[in-house]
Amino acid sequence: MSLKLLKIKKGKKGGIQYHHKKNECGYVLSGKLLVRYDKGNKKLSNKILKAGDVFHFPPGAVHQEEALIIMVSAYEFLG
Repeated sequence: MSLKLLKIKKGKKGGIQYHHKKNECGYVLSGKLLVRYDKGNKKLSNKILKAGDVFHFPPGAVHQEEALIIMVSAYEFLG
């Protein structure tokens, strides 16, 4: 298991991705984060998270993160 701090500037987003074995979990430290994810229907759903919210993408889950307001930090747990 490892831990890293991600910093995403306002208006920036990561690529659409998934991981074969990795669980990705995060805690929003500040700002707002738009997450896009596949609920299993091959369509991306949107959810806006704010400071104090958490998220989890299990292995194989398609997802993307985009910062909406100021800087957002998230932790990624690898294991």
